[in-house]
Amino acid sequence: MPFRAEPLSLNEDEQQELQRMSLSRLLPAGDVFRARVILMLAEGRSYAEVQKRLNTTAPTISKWRKRFPATAHGWLAAGTPSWSEAECDHTATAGQGFGGNPSQA
Repeated sequence: MPFRAEPLSLNEDEQQELQRMSLSRLLPAGDVFRARVILMLAEGRSYAEVQKRLNTTAPTISKWRKRFPATAHGWLAAGTPSWSEAECDHTATAGQGFGGNPSQA
C-alpha cells in the first residue's frame, strides 16, 4: 500500500495562487514544480503518485511538504513565490539574452 499522508490544508487564496503558479510558463521551473507537489498533496495523492507523475523522490516531496506551511504565508502574501533561501536578482541580466550585450541585438 502506498504511503498516503494526511492531505495538506489550503485556504482558497493559497489554492488559487498555487494553481496559477503550477500553470505558469514565466516562473522558474523549480517554483512551478513545488507548486505542483503541494497541490497534489492537498488533493490527497499518495507519495507514489506524486513521485511517478512529477518524476521525483519521496525525500523531495517530504522536504517541500514540511517547508510549505512555514513559507507559504510570506511568498503568497507578497505575491512573489520565493521558495529558496537565496534570492536571485534577474534585473542584472534582463534583456541580455544569451549573447550578453543587448545593444548588439
